[in-house]
Amino acid sequence: MQAFWHLKQTDIFSEIPDEEIKQLLSKSSDECFHSKQTIYTPTDLQKKIFLVKTGEVTLFQTKGGKRMIIDIVAPGGLFGAFDPSALTLDHFAQAAAGTRICGFATEDFLKILSTHPGAMLSTLKQLSQRIADYEQVLVVSHGEAKERVLQALKRYARKTKPFRLFKMNAQCARLTHQKLAQLAGLNRVTVTRVIQELVKDGIIEVDQETKEICF
Repeated sequence: MQAFWHLKQTDIFSEIPDEEIKQLLSKSSDECFHSKQTIYTPTDLQKKIFLVKTGEVTLFQTKGGKRMIIDIVAPGGLFGAFDPSALTLDHFAQAAAGTRICGFATEDFLKILSTHPGAMLSTLKQLSQRIADYEQVLVVSHGEAKERVLQALKRYARKTKPFRLFKMNAQCARLTHQKLAQLAGLNRVTVTRVIQELVKDGIIEVDQETKEICF
C-alpha cells in the first residue's frame, strides 16, 4: 500500500488508473538501502527502470579513476534502462543511506507509457531535463571554478527541493565537499577554496558540526 501511495504522488503515475498501477506493482521489486550502496554498474545486465521513493540516487561515470556525477535522482525521479534493446548501461547508480527504490521491468514500464500519453510526457520531461543539465555541465566545464561550483549548487538545489519540503528541519540543501567537487567536476582543493569565497559572500554556510555545505 505504501508503494502505491508513493507512485500516486508522482506526475508520471498520478493520472494512471489505480488497477493498472497495482498490476505493475505486483511484478515490481522494492528495495531499501540502509547504507550507501551500488545499485548497478556498467557491466551489469540491466533491463529495469527504477523510481526513487525516498532518499536519493547518484548516477555517475568514472574516467581515469575520477568520478563524474551525471545526475542526482530525487524522490519521484526515474533512472535505469529506458532502451529495451540495450544490455548494459554506461554509468553507475549508487543509493544514499535511507533510500528506497521501486524497480520495474523495462518492458512493463514502457507498456504503461504507451497507453497513457500524460505519463509518457512526464517521463520525457524528466529525461529531457537530465540531458539539458548534462549539456550545461559540458558548457561550463571550461569556465571559472566559482561559476562551475555555483551551477552545481543550483542544479542540486532544484533537484532536491521537492524532497526537502516533506522533511522536518530540512529547509536547506546540504552537500559534502567531496560530492560538490564531483558535481562540479573539480578537485577537492579547488572546491574548498571556492567554498571559502562563497561563505564570505554570504551565499552558503558550512555546518561546523558535520562540515556539510548548506544553501
